[in-house]
Amino acid sequence: MEWLRKEGHDVVTAKELGMERAADEELLREAKRLDRRLLTRNKGFGALVFLRRELSAGVILLRITPTTVEEVHRELRRLLREHTEEQLRDLFCVVEPLQDPSPSVELIAGELGKQGLLRQKWHTM
Repeated sequence: MEWLRKEGHDVVTAKELGMERAADEELLREAKRLDRRLLTRNKGFGALVFLRRELSAGVILLRITPTTVEEVHRELRRLLREHTEEQLRDLFCVVEPLQDPSPSVELIAGELGKQGLLRQKWHTM
């Protein structure tokens, strides 16, 4: 998270909020109350967001492994550079590596209340 702060992003961790042991629903509610996007590696937030739409002000899911950390962080930088905070509001975004050799960005917006899905894909060069 420090690299996000160094790049000028206003980041608050669950620990800093005293919520490191909070349930996922509580974290989503607090992020919505504070009008913040939730950045996570926990896939369980996807189910909560789509089942309980009112809980989310936006979630960015990082599909990350020890071998893809740098690539995922690079793609997260790109996502945050190319999309405003307002554009990411109420979306469920997935940042993950892709096996396809051509880079692409795919926006899937469904009639899920205000929810949509932004999937950022890339191939490392």
